[in-house]
Amino acid sequence: MRFALLVLMSGAALAQYQPPGGGGTPGPPGPPSPYYIYPETFGAVGDNSHDDTAAINSAIASALSAGVCSNTITCIIQFQAKTYKTTATLTLAGSYVHLVGMGMSGGGGSTIINSTATTGDLLDITGTGANCAAGSAFWNSVENMTFTRVTAATAGHGINITDACWTTLREVQVTDSWSNIYVNGSADTVFQDTQASFTTSSASTRSNYELDSSSNPNNSTYFRRSAADGSGGGAVTGLYIHGACIADVFATDFSSSNGKYGVVITSTYTSSPLSGCNGDVHLVNPILDNPTTAGVQVNNVYSGGLPAVDINGGYVNGGNSGEIGVDIENSAGVNVRGMQLRLSTSGIGVKIAGSNSSADVIQGNILQVTATGVSINGSGSHVIIGNTCSGISGNAVTTCFAFVNSSNNVVRSNSASGTYTTALSFDSSSGSNQADGNNWAFSAVSDSGTGNTLGLLTSGSQALGTSSISANTCASTVTISVSNLKATDRLEWVPSADISGQTGYSYTSTDGLKIYSWMGTGSINFHVCNGTGSPITPGAVTLNYWAFR
Repeated sequence: MRFALLVLMSGAALAQYQPPGGGGTPGPPGPPSPYYIYPETFGAVGDNSHDDTAAINSAIASALSAGVCSNTITCIIQFQAKTYKTTATLTLAGSYVHLVGMGMSGGGGSTIINSTATTGDLLDITGTGANCAAGSAFWNSVENMTFTRVTAATAGHGINITDACWTTLREVQVTDSWSNIYVNGSADTVFQDTQASFTTSSASTRSNYELDSSSNPNNSTYFRRSAADGSGGGAVTGLYIHGACIADVFATDFSSSNGKYGVVITSTYTSSPLSGCNGDVHLVNPILDNPTTAGVQVNNVYSGGLPAVDINGGYVNGGNSGEIGVDIENSAGVNVRGMQLRLSTSGIGVKIAGSNSSADVIQGNILQVTATGVSINGSGSHVIIGNTCSGISGNAVTTCFAFVNSSNNVVRSNSASGTYTTALSFDSSSGSNQADGNNWAFSAVSDSGTGNTLGLLTSGSQALGTSSISANTCASTVTISVSNLKATDRLEWVPSADISGQTGYSYTSTDGLKIYSWMGTGSINFHVCNGTGSPITPGAVTLNYWAFR
């Protein structure tokens, strides 16, 4: 059993201990010599009645003040399967301390920190130097515990990680603080199998996880199978990344249910990002259920100094009116790839807006919507490729791919299936877009713009007339009606067979029929004219034709 490793030391014994070599420069523990310390040694009871705040803080502070905790000696503050009542903040202002419980709430044996405070943080892990600089809090962790409140907070974080380096939260649950888990100025922070949730509603904006880079960047933050829940209602965001540096975040299998947003990524700088800001934001296989506004929102991430935002795989599953799967506002270099976006009741799969939005890539997504699959308004130079658009639950799609005041986009190899009103739409302010190789009927394309390239619009075969054509006259025009064709579209045609031996079209001096063709608005037109002095009864000729834009 793990308790065989227990070394039970009083505060006096800790004060007398000197680690081998005096501790040394902060570095990764390995392999450490563990020292287990119980809060009960310092007076904690764990009955959810006695105030255990001072006892827990004393256990942490005694280890730190004695210099026991180092890269060779790991201090483990071991909590029992109890509920520890607290009334103020627990503080870990040092390095190499690990708070270890017996399990999160809901398991067979649970360690719960239950605070009666409605303001202030539940646990602070803090240093005095940001991002692994001197003074940072190094190599701390929290495992197998729940942090909650008797009454939901009106201010204060659940766990506050500030100016720290290599902090790990593993199987930790935090509920009903203002921001349940908050990170600022910290590097190499790891969240694994953590849970953050709100059980009560509030009209104010709250976050389950908040990465705040307003003053110092958070570099290399990792999420692995972490979850957020906003079932309590209100303006809740699952993961909120914001500030002057939004870089270097890796979230794999992050899930968020309910609330207003699943993930929000917002840059607040106006000229250049913070020093030390580097790397990209990666969301891999996010699972985002039932957001009331958007699964992912990316705001103001557009300067050349900022990294790319890459969203790969996963899904957004919405059930509220007007939801957006991925909302890209005034942001450049955002990649949305391989997602399944299910948005009912006037939902939009991907929305891109704002004059600074450019070079966003929407690729290989399944768009199951009722309003619009991809909506681009007021920006351009995006790549929309290999997406599939269809209705949801048997409902029709209004428009699969809609462009308003948008130019220089590439729309290629997309498809529309099921029932839809319009597959592709360019308004009158959208021009110089390239849309080819897509799989839908041209009759479902609406192009009011200028200079858009749509590739092949329509093709077919048309037999010409065989009635006599008087000398120096033309036969009646053969017109093929095709909706949405423009007079400026390009027409190509060839006879379906060799016509050099056909009456009227051969090389003899008595044959002189000419075929004229032109595009009209909504039509392809052929005219056969006789320029000789004698009537000609033409032989049968069929033309194969193709119209392009």
